[in-house]
Amino acid sequence: MHIQIKTGRHFLLAAVFFICLLLSDKAQAAEKGILLDNNGALNYVLNGVAQTDCYLAVRSENGVNEIVKPLTKKSSIYYFDQTGAGSVYTGTHFISIQYNGSSKIYYSQNGKLLKNQIAGNKAEGYYYVDTTGVRITDKAVKYAVQFVRKHTKTSDSNKTKLKKCYNYLWKHYKYSRVYASPGSRALNPKAADMSKLAKQMFKSKKGNCHRYAACFAYIARVLGYDSKVVVGTAPGSGGRTPHGWTKVSYNKTGNKYKWYLCDPDAELHRLHVYMVSHHPWGVQEKWTCTLQIKDGKVKWK
Repeated sequence: MHIQIKTGRHFLLAAVFFICLLLSDKAQAAEKGILLDNNGALNYVLNGVAQTDCYLAVRSENGVNEIVKPLTKKSSIYYFDQTGAGSVYTGTHFISIQYNGSSKIYYSQNGKLLKNQIAGNKAEGYYYVDTTGVRITDKAVKYAVQFVRKHTKTSDSNKTKLKKCYNYLWKHYKYSRVYASPGSRALNPKAADMSKLAKQMFKSKKGNCHRYAACFAYIARVLGYDSKVVVGTAPGSGGRTPHGWTKVSYNKTGNKYKWYLCDPDAELHRLHVYMVSHHPWGVQEKWTCTLQIKDGKVKWK
């Protein structure tokens, strides 16, 4: 009898411990956010509270619904209305999608998230959405979007838009020798200077070779092309002189893209340097910096 009571107490304690552990696991799941199937309708629960008026990327496999990062393969966008009921979203708007404790803005076109292109509408405005689909509000990027939309047609292919923008840039944006003293950053810019140089060019419509290069790199990027700026030298009077130009990635072969040179400054000297493999000036590279835009962040590296 005594042994039975002791065994019963051990069983009771074990049961209590298991229940507490189960509740703890549920609480942790609630903090991360969970999806509940309520008679065919999804509900999103966060910290024990059903969420309303929000968007999530949801992947459904083998009867299991999972919250995933936007643009994950086989995922759909769900909207949870004022009652908390979730359904597949098929609208066309900029929407704020929650994931991993934060929210970012994406553009949905009939329920499909766009990426690596200019997206938007007249009412909400037009923006570049990066390779992860996140809307970019960086000033230099916005200037590039405005430039593309102003000087091209919506029906143009990206290839046509890129060439039109290149020609407009060198024909209508004037060359201006804005060097400071030799050896200064104005003469030999760094990666951290590229955003500033591009914004100056977009705003003033004039600048030197480095400003042309940075400006066109942004234009190419919002059209979906990888781009970088090369800082180097070109032949000049009495030796070599500082020079800068753009490289644009195009024509994919296997898993690699080929880089082509674009130099708006050279066009002013009646040299055709648009998407070419070799520069007729015999330029020499010192270093390059790539314009990277991902997860809503813009940086030169």
